[in-house]
Amino acid sequence: MIGRFRIPKVIYPFFIIILFSCCSKDEDDSHHSDGDVQVIFENDPVSGINIIFMGDAYTKTSLEKEKGKYYIHGINTIEALFRTSPFSEYKEHFNAYIIYAESVDMRTSTSNITTNTKFGSIESTHGSTGLTTLIVPDQKKINEYVFLVTSKTRSNRDVVLMSVNNADRGSARTNQNLAISGNADTRIMIHELGHAFSGLADEYFFDGNLVGYNSVAIQPDNLDVTDDLRSIKWNQFIGLEGYSDVGAHEGGGYNQFDIWRPENNSIMKALNNGNFNAPSRESIARKIMSLRNRNFDFDKFLEIDRLSMSNKNLKHIQVNYNTPELNFVCDLDLH
Repeated sequence: MIGRFRIPKVIYPFFIIILFSCCSKDEDDSHHSDGDVQVIFENDPVSGINIIFMGDAYTKTSLEKEKGKYYIHGINTIEALFRTSPFSEYKEHFNAYIIYAESVDMRTSTSNITTNTKFGSIESTHGSTGLTTLIVPDQKKINEYVFLVTSKTRSNRDVVLMSVNNADRGSARTNQNLAISGNADTRIMIHELGHAFSGLADEYFFDGNLVGYNSVAIQPDNLDVTDDLRSIKWNQFIGLEGYSDVGAHEGGGYNQFDIWRPENNSIMKALNNGNFNAPSRESIARKIMSLRNRNFDFDKFLEIDRLSMSNKNLKHIQVNYNTPELNFVCDLDLH
């Protein structure tokens, strides 16, 4: 799927005249330039929610047009997202773009090595869990590249999918619309977007409880500290036809005990299941409608959700997975 291109609006007309006068017929146009914007699709360029894919640690050789690594990672990520419920059912509310960013180095920095990448991505140790995760500290640079896409100051309708080349981990800034993932698996990015877009918490856990860490403090829609089905956050699903998997399953937010998740498995618990659970789908749909200044109708959501689950045959498989097969962790301490 090939989108169309826009010249960044910060370029003035006389620069364009100079550009064309200086170009020769032999100029190599086989690679994207830093700052090129590719429109994948637009449903409402004025007030739609913008999904903006950008990459760190991609050098010039990765920016080859059509079959380049940057393009392939971008288009695969966007297409995977809009195959995932509820984003697929609410696609009309979104626009999607790839903006190209060229780095000097193709590796991210670590505690021992400093590299030169466009957005300064770093592999860092997560303070509360001790796990290694990815962070991208240069928020100013990210905002500059968002502006090249929208010609506006970054808003809560601008959602950045940051792919870090040659990495396999992920992180997110909860409710800040920044999902960060290595390029090993698009499911990591979708998991991280659950954090970034709708404030969902990790549903996996370790043996015992993580001392001093309380993921419920961020008030996620997919964890609760009670197993009382009459008062649990997602009680609206209890007993509904088609939602028999929804209940109170102990373990989540890195803690094995005294915290409950809605379903046995979901993409927020393990990559083996590529689906958000039903309360998480509702949470995402509510956020979409809120950003679009539309009223959320739960009955309408159920109608759409039941149909999509039936058509896609995405009923959740009850398997005994806990930790994902690839490394990902939400950096909750950075919110």
